[in-house]
Amino acid sequence: MATRTAARTRKAAASPPKKATRAVKAPAKKSAQTRAAAKLRQAVSESKTIDPGWTWDDRLPLAQAKQVGNTIYVSGQVAYDANGNLVGAGDMKAQTRQVYENLKTVLAA
Repeated sequence: MATRTAARTRKAAASPPKKATRAVKAPAKKSAQTRAAAKLRQAVSESKTIDPGWTWDDRLPLAQAKQVGNTIYVSGQVAYDANGNLVGAGDMKAQTRQVYENLKTVLAA
């Protein structure tokens, strides 16, 4: 019996290992989420920066607004006039009015 077992072991060791086969998958269809993400990336690459022409904001690393498609994203506004002067120091009502005037100017641009 020992010789039969040894012969089988030698025969098994001498045969080359079988190649692993891998199943080929069909290309996956793009999901709605993937298509939406691609569409958003394209829209962002086609975005437009909106600058109302204020000189005081040129030193800041921001855009007053960005237009992506038909949506406009406006950044935080402060109560500065077109020359960069604070409007209504200590007067919340005057500052709020200035912020809304700034928003109006940005959206008009």
